[in-house]
Amino acid sequence: MSQDETPSRWRVTQGERRVHTFAVLFSGCRHALKSARNRRVGYFYDCMFSMVGAAFAVEAYLNHLGQDRFGEKEWEERMERGMNTDSKLRVLAKLLEYNLDFGRRPCQTFAEIFNYRNLIAHAGTESLTFEEGQVYDSTEGPTEPETKWEQRTTLA
Repeated sequence: MSQDETPSRWRVTQGERRVHTFAVLFSGCRHALKSARNRRVGYFYDCMFSMVGAAFAVEAYLNHLGQDRFGEKEWEERMERGMNTDSKLRVLAKLLEYNLDFGRRPCQTFAEIFNYRNLIAHAGTESLTFEEGQVYDSTEGPTEPETKWEQRTTLA
């Protein structure tokens, strides 16, 4: 009997799989950032995903901590859906006796990343007008105005 002719066996399997979504999202952010740093065509979109994905990863991590500290059901029912990310951070920091200083990193980064996420999540179509004299390379064309979220989508 060849390998292709080997009969399949059916069996019942059981188990449990715990997925740390924050880690998966963070890995995706790092991959997109690495790709963006290569500055290939489309790196702007890698930057955008990396930034938005970082906000998703942080929020998923806060939910992970909340579930760990309060229990999965209680966190979901009482806090996860009814609180914004900033409130979740403050509740968990108080519980963990961590002093938040929004004037310094990492809290500054937290505020910046969620501001960016909100600009993207709540974006609509925008009409940007401009009139200015420009000296530009004819192969690249003139500089066009950018939305707030486009201005913030950078490798920095």
